[in-house]
Amino acid sequence: MPDAGPQGIPRDASGEWKAVTMTNKPRRLKSKSVRDDEALRRSEERNARLLAFMNRSPSLMFIKDLEGRYLYVNERFAQAFGLESKDIISHTDFELFSAELATQFRANDTKVVAKGVGIEVEETAPYGDGFSHTSIVHKFPLFDSRGHITAVGGIATDITERKRLEEELKQKNVQLAKALQAEAALRDRQEHLNFIATHDPLTGLPNRALLHERTGHAIAVARRSGHLLALLFIDLDRFKTVNDSLGHAAGDKVLREVATRLSRCLREVDMIARHGGDEFVVLLEDVEKEEEVEQVAARMQEALVEPLEIEGQQISVTGSIGVALYPRDGDAASTLLRKADVAMYRAKDLGRKTVQFYVGDLDLKAPSIGLDGI
Repeated sequence: MPDAGPQGIPRDASGEWKAVTMTNKPRRLKSKSVRDDEALRRSEERNARLLAFMNRSPSLMFIKDLEGRYLYVNERFAQAFGLESKDIISHTDFELFSAELATQFRANDTKVVAKGVGIEVEETAPYGDGFSHTSIVHKFPLFDSRGHITAVGGIATDITERKRLEEELKQKNVQLAKALQAEAALRDRQEHLNFIATHDPLTGLPNRALLHERTGHAIAVARRSGHLLALLFIDLDRFKTVNDSLGHAAGDKVLREVATRLSRCLREVDMIARHGGDEFVVLLEDVEKEEEVEQVAARMQEALVEPLEIEGQQISVTGSIGVALYPRDGDAASTLLRKADVAMYRAKDLGRKTVQFYVGDLDLKAPSIGLDGI
């Protein structure tokens, strides 16, 4: 054997000093069995963490084989149904629940296997607390390494409280809707009563009360703006003849048609009211010149004489119109209406189907618009 060199360094076979590498840490190689043990330990730790996670989940978790036998349930699942896990594992839904409920569960499981994809369903079952609970259940297929479905997994989230709140909200909404409907009906009835109180039932036009109210407001506006305001009092000529010859039903049709025709001659800001019988009153607001009133009166006269068919007969209607102006003829609604009425009777005295402006109790203006050729 070659002798050792300095500090114990050996020679090789030729007698030369042999080079060596010096280290203070001896190298250790782990055996295969040690590596396998560590991998197993890490796998068990992962499985333990996963199991702890599943058992602490508030959701119900389960796995069933293709025959419907439970292979796994988490603690929450067992607690929900008041059972121990051992009482569930290896059993089917038909052994644990009613036939109707088990059939429903099985149908959903079969659907997962048939489609090969997950589904979401709503299922209701009796829990151990004696109450029925509704859950949203996500069911999904589990595959082996070859891609074959070997089991069905499920995660169920209890939505019973949510459903209760939804139903409670639904009932409140129903009650609110009924209350709103009742309020709307009451409001409609009140509006209808108000309409009846302020409108003529035959023509739907405003009545005397609303005319007086609106005229008072219009006078206040005209006073601030400095514009004129006109009241036109219209009385149909010889309307009694229509009633006597054709009957009151025909007369009512004439009045409704007259109301429609006169309304078409006005602006949106103007107003026409039925004063009673065959009398109508028009309120013209925001008038700058007297000529504007004359033009409106002329349009109404032309609209009236257009023939209309009543009870198979064509008849023509004419009207006598009296006009009073604010502020010249008065500054109160009652005063203007009285003077427009006086002017209207003066128009009748002068041959009917004319327009007269009020100029004084005894001195009335000559006809400003005559339709004697009609």
